[in-house]
Amino acid sequence: LGVALLAGVGTGVWPAVEAACDAIIKPVEVTEPRAAQAAVYQDIYSELYASLYGNLRAQFARGAAIVARLAP
Repeated sequence: LGVALLAGVGTGVWPAVEAACDAIIKPVEVTEPRAAQAAVYQDIYSELYASLYGNLRAQFARGAAIVARLAP
């Protein structure tokens, strides 16, 4: 959908991306977060995921070095 909107802007169907989005995207319903569940997800992030980057930093660097070998 995004590419179609950009194509429409590029060909003059809409004057800007914002206008294209306003014309096509219509929210059906709004879902509000539940406080209790949001707190659990925050705990999961802070107690688990936040530490992953530091723990995996060396592996990310090794992976980047391997991928760099693919570049022409």
